[in-house]
Amino acid sequence: MNNIFKYLLFFYCNFSLNALQASPSPFLVGEKKAVCVDFEVAEYKITYDIQKKLALATSKIIFHMPEEGYPLFDVVSKPVETRLNDQLVFQNEVDLPHKASKMRLIDKKIKPGQHSLVVQTIIKDNIFFDKTSVNNQFSYLDMQDRSFLEKYLPTNLEFDRYKIQITVSVTGTTTPHSVFSNGIVKKKPNNHFYISYPQYFTSSSLYFHIAPTLAHNVKQFSFKSMNGKKVLVTIYSKKGTGFLTSFFKMRVMGWFFARGKLNKLEQKFGPWPHPTLTIFAKNSLRGGMEYAGAVESSHSALEHELLHNYFGRSIMPMNGSAGWIDEAIASWYDWILVIERNIKTLKIKSFGKSLTEQQIQDVYLKNLSEDSFLSHHEFRRSTDRKAYKQGRYLLAYLGYLMKKKSNGKKVMRDFLRYFYEKRKFSMIKDTDLQADLEEYSGLNFSEEFNKYVYNQSQ
Repeated sequence: MNNIFKYLLFFYCNFSLNALQASPSPFLVGEKKAVCVDFEVAEYKITYDIQKKLALATSKIIFHMPEEGYPLFDVVSKPVETRLNDQLVFQNEVDLPHKASKMRLIDKKIKPGQHSLVVQTIIKDNIFFDKTSVNNQFSYLDMQDRSFLEKYLPTNLEFDRYKIQITVSVTGTTTPHSVFSNGIVKKKPNNHFYISYPQYFTSSSLYFHIAPTLAHNVKQFSFKSMNGKKVLVTIYSKKGTGFLTSFFKMRVMGWFFARGKLNKLEQKFGPWPHPTLTIFAKNSLRGGMEYAGAVESSHSALEHELLHNYFGRSIMPMNGSAGWIDEAIASWYDWILVIERNIKTLKIKSFGKSLTEQQIQDVYLKNLSEDSFLSHHEFRRSTDRKAYKQGRYLLAYLGYLMKKKSNGKKVMRDFLRYFYEKRKFSMIKDTDLQADLEEYSGLNFSEEFNKYVYNQSQ
């Protein structure tokens, strides 16, 4: 192990205690005790061989084993080779409890302490070779299982934060390539790159995209945050495709749109939380995906995806119990004016008469189901669609109760800023949201959370 690697390992080991506290409990696979480990540092080396049209990744991971048992890690692509503490080992996919997802179980029992894992894999997802170049984007899908970093490289569940470094080489071509990322990118001669990512990143945080330099239009500008920090914003999009030209997309999203959205979010929730911002401007009317300091986004979804950089990629879900929270918040943010307008429309239809308490509550409650819980098993890794509608109406209803009981002094928007300030750069569970709502409002929301959030069967 080189000195830099040892230094990083020591510097970031303060995350280990938090990760172990957040780690899911061990479980049995046959007679083997499967144990979630704590990644400390991961060095990924990716070689894109243009002539062979092959992307080979060698991943060196230092992890802490909290108790004796069989260690777990995950990568979707079947490993070419796996070595544990320099010994060749076998691994296989296993079902997690309640069949919430799958991971890979190393078929070797080890004792507590620090261990090393080296895994060789071939990257197969979202990768395109031609005669002189490669285009590989680590694009995630939070609505699908095992669709974060594990689609591309070995990683852990979302509870774990660890230091990530990626070294990239493109061989067999002289065509210049570029890397777009939410890490610090150092370009070296002959299509070699080194990327270092912040210490708080999880398996859902990292953004990486390598492509021929001439394949995209790129615009950069400096955004001055409200705390005085200058944030480098990089916006890029594929050249000249679809119904919007790349030039038009860059101008609209860059100068007249992104700045305004960032200013708006800062005023509501505080300074931009990440070191930089990278925006991939998608050639579509809708849709997007958030990362920590990066987004893939259509024009219409940009504010929604940027908001997730506060709720979802700064305040981060610890496990499946909290996976719904950031989508509920973002959906509430998108729809609260519509919900409030519906109540005003109802009042107009009643010829201006004051609505009864029951009529107002029905606007919220008719969109909530006591048989459809928002919380899921801790091993689940995909967002339930009901996080959007049921989630936003639950927050709207709690906001209504909060505002009514406080005579307008406590409102949901102010709570969200309080919640963000308290929990930023931390991992949360569903019980944390309830606790903070109750602390802020002075109310007891046990009935509402038991009805609509907690699934007692899991």
